[in-house]
Amino acid sequence: MSSSTVVLRALQQCRSVYPGGGEDLGRMVWDMSLKVIDNPDRSRFEAYVDGEFAGFTEYDKRESFTLMPHTEVGDAYQGQGVAGSLVRTALDELRASGQPVDPQCSYVRSWIERHPEYDGLVYRP
Repeated sequence: MSSSTVVLRALQQCRSVYPGGGEDLGRMVWDMSLKVIDNPDRSRFEAYVDGEFAGFTEYDKRESFTLMPHTEVGDAYQGQGVAGSLVRTALDELRASGQPVDPQCSYVRSWIERHPEYDGLVYRP
């Protein structure tokens, strides 16, 4: 997935969370370059804003599902759609690999609750 796709998704997410957010909201998202990558050596997806590390969401691949225990975004990047884009990208990649997820992280769990189109991805033993 290209970083421009991630930025577009961040803008769409912000507009859905903050409808009528005005020009400032769109400018805030468009003015940053957001890139999300999978770092399998550290078992996490990482977000970079304008080339700077901004946060991560961890995963632990099990035999029949992937555990998602923790998500963290730096203070300077909170409220800018970084965590949402990070989680969405991670879930999209896990869905593409056929892995259901166990969202132990409270942020991931609440994000899925706000985006019911991802509910089918949740692991239910």
